[in-house]
This record gives sequence, C-alpha cells and structure tokens, in this order.
Amino acid sequence: MALAEPALRLEPHVHSLSETCPTCDQPIPNEKAKEIRERAAAMEKRLADAADARAAEKIAEEKAQIEGAAQAKVDQAEREKAEAVEKANAEAATKIEAARTEGQKVAEASFVSRVAAAEQSRTDAEKARADAETVAAQKIEAAQEAQKQLEAANDKVQQVEAERDAVVEGARSRSPRSVRQGQGASACQEGLGE
Repeated sequence: MALAEPALRLEPHVHSLSETCPTCDQPIPNEKAKEIRERAAAMEKRLADAADARAAEKIAEEKAQIEGAAQAKVDQAEREKAEAVEKANAEAATKIEAARTEGQKVAEASFVSRVAAAEQSRTDAEKARADAETVAAQKIEAAQEAQKQLEAANDKVQQVEAERDAVVEGARSRSPRSVRQGQGASACQEGLGE
C-alpha cells in the first residue's frame, strides 16, 4: 500500500544570504527579495488606493446628503419667513383699513370714541406686526441652526478624512517583515513551481 502524497510538496530550494524565507528560513536571493518587496509595495498601494476611493466616495455621499438637507431647511425657513411677513403685512393692512372704516363710522358718533377705536386698531396692527417679526426671527434662527448643522457636518467630513488618512498611513507603515511573511510563503511556492 502506497503512502498518500501531500497536496503541497516542498522540494529543496536554495536562497542567497541576503533575506530568509519565512516558510523554510532559508536565504532568499536578492533578486527574489527585491521582487517580493516590489509586489508587497504594489499590493499595499492597491489596498491604500482602494481604501482612499471608498472613503472619498462615502464622504462625498454623506457630504452631499448633509448639504442637501441643510440647504432644504434653509430654503424652507426662508420661504416660511417670507410667507409669515407677507401674511402679517396683509393682515396689518386689512386691520388698518378696517380701522379706518370703523373710525369714519364712529367719527359721526363721537370724536373720543373714534380716537380710542383707531388707537386700538393701531395697537392690534402693531401687535400683529410684532408677532410676524417674532415668527420671522424664529425662522431666521432655524436657518442659522441649519447653517450650524451644515458646519458640523463639514467638521465631521474633515474628521472622517483624517481618520481615513490615519488608516492609510497605518497600512503604509506596516512592518516590512509582516508583508514579507505574508508574501514569503507565496514566493516559496512560486520557487517550487520553477
């Protein structure tokens, strides 16, 4: 009965004294070591480029969403402010006109009562205008809050970019020994195939 042959056969191979194989601890020729380092550097660059691309895409998507939402809030606040001011002005004009009409009717009855009614109408109109200005101030405050949120979102984008840069820098600064260990086994296997 014949013994089963292993799936991976390690045949003897020779290396120079410059580097050692992480699999068999034999020296690796300078040409092979240089090739392995170049492959490791190329792989690291591909990984870093892919990470950069994914991070940039995610940042762009988040930034576009945040800016769009913030701009929509600002636009909505501006529209509501304009509508509130227009409505308040229309109501004030209507009340003033009504007060004038009422004042003319009351003028025939009594000068004193006419002045009091006009004063009351003016007070009501001023109150309506003050209310409209309060509403407009609230809308402006909401727009400013939306602007702050946009700035906070931009700060978050910068933070994400900084984190991405740190990850890429970390990937680039991995020890060459760990890269050689990961690539050394495949280099040895390629050496076996030759």
